[in-house]
Amino acid sequence: MWRNIVGWCEVTPFNCVMDERPQPFNSVATLSYTMRLKNAWRWIGGKQISFQLNVRNLLNQQKIIYQDDTVVPRAPGGDFSIPYRVSVPAKNAIYQEPISAVFTTTLRL
Repeated sequence: MWRNIVGWCEVTPFNCVMDERPQPFNSVATLSYTMRLKNAWRWIGGKQISFQLNVRNLLNQQKIIYQDDTVVPRAPGGDFSIPYRVSVPAKNAIYQEPISAVFTTTLRL
């Protein structure tokens, strides 16, 4: 299968089956800066240091996307001795990850 931005495609992008389920919008920002240390201790002098800041969900959109498109068979009341099964939704909603930031520093020796 070939995954496209707008839907699933079997062989080529020309015969796409549109995926109508809503998907969460996620924006990402990455900032990085690299420098060489000059005046430092002898064991760090002349080494390269880099700083990187990654921010996920930059716009802080916190949506709950409801999708009830698949069902799975479950034992009624959790009793596995009963031979029949009850269909229940597999995934009711997707919760979008809130804004998060990761700051990393790397020293190349």
